[in-house]
Amino acid sequence: MLAPLVSADIGAQHPYQSSSAFGSSQFYTVTFDAEGEAIVVAKLTFQNTGSVPLETINVEIPGQVEIINAVQEVKAVKDKNNYYGWKYKTLPHSQNTLSTSSTFTFILPQAVGEQEQAVILLYYKVRGMVQQGILDSRFNFETIKHGQYTQQVRVSLSVQEGLNLKDGKITLNYNNVMSTSFAQNAFASAEISGSEMGKLSQSLMSASGNIVKTASGLDPWESFSVKGEYSSSKLWLYKWNIISSLVIFAGLMLLCAWGIRRIKSKLKKELPFSGVLWGLGNSLVALAAGWFGFYLLEHLPRMFSYAMRDAVGIIIAFGLVLLGFLLLLGFPVYLSLQRNDWRIGLVVFATTIFGLVVGGMILVVVMQM
Repeated sequence: MLAPLVSADIGAQHPYQSSSAFGSSQFYTVTFDAEGEAIVVAKLTFQNTGSVPLETINVEIPGQVEIINAVQEVKAVKDKNNYYGWKYKTLPHSQNTLSTSSTFTFILPQAVGEQEQAVILLYYKVRGMVQQGILDSRFNFETIKHGQYTQQVRVSLSVQEGLNLKDGKITLNYNNVMSTSFAQNAFASAEISGSEMGKLSQSLMSASGNIVKTASGLDPWESFSVKGEYSSSKLWLYKWNIISSLVIFAGLMLLCAWGIRRIKSKLKKELPFSGVLWGLGNSLVALAAGWFGFYLLEHLPRMFSYAMRDAVGIIIAFGLVLLGFLLLLGFPVYLSLQRNDWRIGLVVFATTIFGLVVGGMILVVVMQM
């Protein structure tokens, strides 16, 4: 059954940028939400390698699919400024729902001639690609299948605000035309300007995301899968990294204690091994203070006005340097003078350095998650 969408025959102008020099290509931006749904904006190009005009396109979309809107991008005549005008025409379609996917037949409003490309933009929701656990969700996003060889596939993955994507980078793009709200507006109706649809179409080919994956050389009816995991708790996502880091840290501490006992037995005299505990505690205080200080420096733009940022940043940096000097040198000297034993200061200093090195490595691993 044909399911026509909101009619949109709108124009846009931008420099011509081919989606693919030859052959078909696919570009996606995918955003996962807490309910296990994915919101997808896709740009698909199809090369007409036949001798007759291409009037329909058949595809298979994995998952439980709900098409929100679909349009064909039609290139108009080049103007005097070497710009192409673009029109976006609604794609009527028929859908056949299968057990794990749906097949679609899109009827092109403007047929595509021999060795020309058909370009369509799809905006849809898909379910069934996310396996939700108690505190995390695992996804397996699968691209659209069709009957042509696919030269290039690019998938940009993100999660909604408040969620964390494992192994995903943080992207800050204050002029991001690929936001979900922008896509909603661009596809909304004929009243939306064609320039927004043009920006949407072009940006799909290089959209940034928390994770970007690419593939090439797909056979007909072959798809490209991107797997991952996301959660509202960043600690839960990296629980095994944290546990393994703690196990390594505990093992190093035991190795250090064993080494100290060996030294003690060889020297055959008492050493101030209470300094080991002081040193470890000293290193923990230094690491906590350093982490908090760098956190403040990173978030200065949100916490202080522009006029105060430099002054506050200098104060924080000076405080970190002073505190580091006191903990690394001042505290060991103080204990040596108080106990009248230079050896305890030496033990505290050495153990502090050891704790900073090991703890710093763990902190770097955690902060990069």
